[in-house]
Amino acid sequence: DQFVTDCQSQFEVTVDDIDNYLGVHYEKQSDGSLLKTQPKLINDLFVKHEITNKPLVKTPAPKVREDPEDSAPFSSTICLMLLGSLLYILFSRPDIGFAVSWAASKANSPTLGDWKDLVRVLQYLYQTKTKGLIIQKQPKGCPLVLYIYVDASYLLYPDSKAQTGYSLSLNNTGTFYSKSQKQVLVTTSSTHSEMRALFTVVCVYIYIMHLLEEVGRPLTPPAMVFEDNQAVVTLLSKEKGIPKQSKHFMMLVNYVRECIAEGQLEIHKIWTWDNFADIFTKHVTGGDFAYKCQRVLGVQEGESLLAPVIPPHRREVDDVTMSIAE
Repeated sequence: DQFVTDCQSQFEVTVDDIDNYLGVHYEKQSDGSLLKTQPKLINDLFVKHEITNKPLVKTPAPKVREDPEDSAPFSSTICLMLLGSLLYILFSRPDIGFAVSWAASKANSPTLGDWKDLVRVLQYLYQTKTKGLIIQKQPKGCPLVLYIYVDASYLLYPDSKAQTGYSLSLNNTGTFYSKSQKQVLVTTSSTHSEMRALFTVVCVYIYIMHLLEEVGRPLTPPAMVFEDNQAVVTLLSKEKGIPKQSKHFMMLVNYVRECIAEGQLEIHKIWTWDNFADIFTKHVTGGDFAYKCQRVLGVQEGESLLAPVIPPHRREVDDVTMSIAE
């Protein structure tokens, strides 16, 4: 205490409570889980940028702007300052991951419209400020199986690059790490972009696997990987050969195949409406975003468990299939 007092007499020293670490607040829930939030930073941003409850914003997705004034140049310094804060907020609010990644791709020469998109993210945070990332408690000594949801969006950017998104959870209860990022290289098909996203998250899985081994809490293989691209699932299920159209990214395919052969991974096909990594790769809105956001953050206090939003044409197909089966 005396040391802190001496330091405070000469420097600006912040002393957090024991449930805070580097501005991240941890609140224990009744079920033993932890709610991870960053109230101080977020509230400071609300005050600084005069954010209110108007207009109503249900998702952080950027708007399609047609106003000529929105194309006017805007200060990159101001954009980068807010962008840096939002990048740090991703620790507790991964649901804004795609909107922040999209904004980051325009940070070098932003327009007024790009700035409005960043402010829109703050307005979304204001209207969902009680939410946070719920870290689920795992029973002591239970096996830890890693569940991975991965997705990609092909030709998303003007330079023809795609977007990678993935989310990781233990025993399929909540998530603990999510990522949304622009792919570094141009891909030549949707299958190529999905395979690059899958390769990226498998590399992350290898790192986490070794990290947990070092701390004495190893994962139980195989990791369950959920992918909504049927071509990727088919490509990885073949024992021999690679189609001619895929030979230019055969290294990615063979690396993942090797992990599957060694028993480290299992690849499972999942419908797009159930793949919540979808919100990290594109502009998802409405009930679809609400469901996938809840899967990422966890069910917040006072919320009801949401159901996936199945497209009408898929419901009709499923109804016909059920009738035939009966």
